[in-house]
Amino acid sequence: PQPVAEFLTYFTVWLVLSVLLTAMVWLVYLRLRAWISEDLNTIVSLMSDIRRQRMRSAYQVNLTEFEKPLAMLVRLAQLTVGKQKEVESQASLDHLSQVYNRRSFETRQSELFKTLQQGQVHSLLIIDIDNFKYVNDTYGHDAGDQLIVQFGQALKLHLRGSDFVARLGGDEFCVIFPNTPLPRAIELAERLRGNLPAVLELTPGVLHRLNWSGGLSEYSPKDTAENQALIRADGALLEAKRGGRNMTRVKMAS
Repeated sequence: PQPVAEFLTYFTVWLVLSVLLTAMVWLVYLRLRAWISEDLNTIVSLMSDIRRQRMRSAYQVNLTEFEKPLAMLVRLAQLTVGKQKEVESQASLDHLSQVYNRRSFETRQSELFKTLQQGQVHSLLIIDIDNFKYVNDTYGHDAGDQLIVQFGQALKLHLRGSDFVARLGGDEFCVIFPNTPLPRAIELAERLRGNLPAVLELTPGVLHRLNWSGGLSEYSPKDTAENQALIRADGALLEAKRGGRNMTRVKMAS
């Protein structure tokens, strides 16, 4: 009969629509679940990057509801990581000269010392500013501090980007020349002497002629301790001072 046929038709249509609607809801659910999972993974990655103190160029999410909270998290993370790096940087620098401090020097020296058995060659130059005590005694500690500050700036300006410069204490500085044999380091030390400013104005009206004494040596694979090259360079520095200052002396590994 016709009513039965119509009923079956309507029922079939309803059934098909129900199946289609259920399938669509299920697909939307699966897609949303995948998007939420991806967005949560993005947030987890952001937290991991904060711990590692590195930030990616962008963090993308699928759901617009996550965009503003994520943007705020990224901004806070950038500030946090930037502050952490600033603190670490300050901890590794000498507060006055703004070159590396002695702790950083020892860390760098230890890293390079481990490469000697692989055939790498490194040299170092230890420097004392001539007449530093005279500056302090004559013009005061402000002038002495300015001498340290300006000397550190000049070293950074006239050394290679790969060179490592640190203040060991007082008026004593040290330069490590990585992957540099001693003959080349001698050339670099002389070039440095020629390029540094001849006169510094420490305080208004107080001009100081810049001279320095240096001791050079090379890290040797025969060395049994990390600081043996530094000890040799220090001995060469002492010879430069005894020889009249304002010169560089070299001490080879035995």
